[in-house]
Amino acid sequence: MNREDIIAMAQEAGFDHIAEADYWHPLFERFAALVASAERTACVEVIKDNWIYTANAEEMVYYILERGQA
Repeated sequence: MNREDIIAMAQEAGFDHIAEADYWHPLFERFAALVASAERTACVEVIKDNWIYTANAEEMVYYILERGQA
């Protein structure tokens, strides 16, 4: 997710004129990072809760968490 993606999502959510308001960008970028982190954590928990049914669960967890390091 890059800055343009975040701006587009903010505009879709109803934040008009966000592209012109530079002071909001760091706040929205931080918010987007927190939401993405929470979603990764939720995905990992689903995998861990169903570990027995997933053949390559460890690898899936690794790749999901690795996305947060980028």
